Amino acid sequence: MVRKVWCGVVLFLIISLSGSLLGADEESAVREEALAWYKENFVLWKACHHELKSKLGENIKRDKAYCQRAIATLEKLQEVLEEEKEVALQAYTDRYKEISKHLEKGRMSRLKTKRLKEALSSLKKDIEREFSYKAVEIKNSLIKKKEVIDSKIRRLGKSPAEVKKGKYRYVADRKSKVFHRIMCIYVSKIREEDRVYFETKKEARKSGRRPCRKCTR
Repeated sequence: MVRKVWCGVVLFLIISLSGSLLGADEESAVREEALAWYKENFVLWKACHHELKSKLGENIKRDKAYCQRAIATLEKLQEVLEEEKEVALQAYTDRYKEISKHLEKGRMSRLKTKRLKEALSSLKKDIEREFSYKAVEIKNSLIKKKEVIDSKIRRLGKSPAEVKKGKYRYVADRKSKVFHRIMCIYVSKIREEDRVYFETKKEARKSGRRPCRKCTR
């Protein structure tokens, strides 16, 4: 009788421990998926920022498009941050919106262009310091609920495992014969559910599409 009771206790402990390990593994997998999504969008923001700052003043229409793309990407990142960090990132997003207002006024003087470039440099340093995916990795409290992350990952049109690789450099509309670099200003006009992703230009060409004349010369 004692032996049966003891065996039952041992079995209960084994089952409980297994459940805990499975739960920990699932939580770890969710976090990896979340960080993969966060990293992809953070890298996209950096690319948009670089394109904006490096050629600021050469083409106002282009500048405005990249500024809006950077703002939209930061707003996506805000959606998966806890309230305190979300508010902090909103402050930086608002600084981009102030820059956007200057761009809306049209052609700028060299002095104004120089000042905006300095503001953009400062903005980039601040955001990288506080919101880099490397910083997120060591702060578990930054990532919100699992269902929020999952919904964002599904919108990419790839499985979590594929997204985690972070190798996609080109994107196209399912109905279009043209593909773009992931940071192209025209990508923002493609609905997320209609996007098709490619790792290489060769892969995109094999799909029967031609490169965008603006971003993939």
